[in-house]
Amino acid sequence: NCFQSYLSKFNILTIFKKENITFENIPKFNYSDEMINIFNNMLSINSNEKMEEWVKNHIGIERYSYHQINIFIKLFISQYSKFEKKLKFLRGDKDITEQCIKEFALCTQYFTNGGFSRMMTGIDKNNNNKNELDLLSDIYDNDLRNMNFPTPLIFIIKEKMIYDRLKIPDKNSKEYENTAAYLKRFKEILNLPYEVKDLLSIIEEKDNTYVITNDNFKKMVLLVYRIKANVPVIIMGDTGCGKTALITRLNQILNNGKKTMEIIDIHPGINDEILCEKLREKDEIAKKQENEELWVFFDEMNTCPSLSLLTEIFINRTYNGNKLSHNIRLIGACNPYRKRKGNKEKCGISLKDDNDEELVYLVQPLPQSLLYYVFSFGSIDAEDEKKYIYSIIEKLFKSGEEYLHKKTSDIISKCHIYLRKTYDDSVVSLREIARFTKCVEFFISYFKKKNE
Repeated sequence: NCFQSYLSKFNILTIFKKENITFENIPKFNYSDEMINIFNNMLSINSNEKMEEWVKNHIGIERYSYHQINIFIKLFISQYSKFEKKLKFLRGDKDITEQCIKEFALCTQYFTNGGFSRMMTGIDKNNNNKNELDLLSDIYDNDLRNMNFPTPLIFIIKEKMIYDRLKIPDKNSKEYENTAAYLKRFKEILNLPYEVKDLLSIIEEKDNTYVITNDNFKKMVLLVYRIKANVPVIIMGDTGCGKTALITRLNQILNNGKKTMEIIDIHPGINDEILCEKLREKDEIAKKQENEELWVFFDEMNTCPSLSLLTEIFINRTYNGNKLSHNIRLIGACNPYRKRKGNKEKCGISLKDDNDEELVYLVQPLPQSLLYYVFSFGSIDAEDEKKYIYSIIEKLFKSGEEYLHKKTSDIISKCHIYLRKTYDDSVVSLREIARFTKCVEFFISYFKKKNE
């Protein structure tokens, strides 16, 4: 990992060298007796050889790495190990267990074979003529919006001894039309013991500035799937696109408003020593609440030079050899490594730097082993953004000012669309809406005092 980080400073091509990884040239499985016992209880699989054959038949990918195998197995165990006896699902008198396992394998292919994985294993043959920076940029832009599930996600509810298929509605669907409806589905599939009205009050706290839409509901469900399986998650998305807000709200939904997440803010001034000290503090908190999960969220993780240590933390669950508590769940957020797009027109005075012509963000490239865990957050859909805008500025308007409220939302939305089209997707974000609100409140106060 240290060597990879060193090489990445000199040549991105070295990190993303394409290799044809096949099942035959991966080392033999060597899982522990404890892991094999879990598979034996579930599927009567009692050896590494049988486990290897089962993965080969169900993972749904011809060429893959050990990281992808581990992601797949962890996801499977997180759902199916909840049963204390051999799996058996019945529909009437018909045993449909094998059908459910195949469906599960299909819906986990997005996790085990994301865009960055395709690039590294040489699966995406259409991109051979592109350089690595162009590939990274294209994958970030397209991976999430092209995400189509061949089957609904499957959630096992142990307390009810049932499985529930969750269909994620498409963009134009009216299956779930408001935040309460999305929360109701969360409560059902995760068997949450909380009332929907209580969850709604948590989501809408702080001046009702957060709404659940089709877009962030899909992202929340996919993140829950990974986090519950104890698979590290690295969310890649533009600054201000809602990564931290979504993770915070998701944590609150799962814990009825109780804070079980600690944030470590990363910046270029962070070094290994500071990072270890911060993580040691979070580990002490986790030890004190041993019976519940503690989410540790590394914000802007690719802005510091300590990516070797972060790789150790996320892959090995250790920091400088110190083992992390079992109940810590690792989540990171990073800015995309991609080129600027659109018109380069500028006005006024600007500071020229080495990064000015090519990259949207001045960030460190992630080591290859971390790219398997990247979740492309993507940009906010225009319709979803309009819902956010409407909700965030609602407090500015009195009863009877609905027309002004709607028109103001439309104008801000059109401003965002224009600026993104003229410059780049990253030039505006939801943060501008909060700034707009502060400006309006300031001027209302200013003119009121002036008139008085």
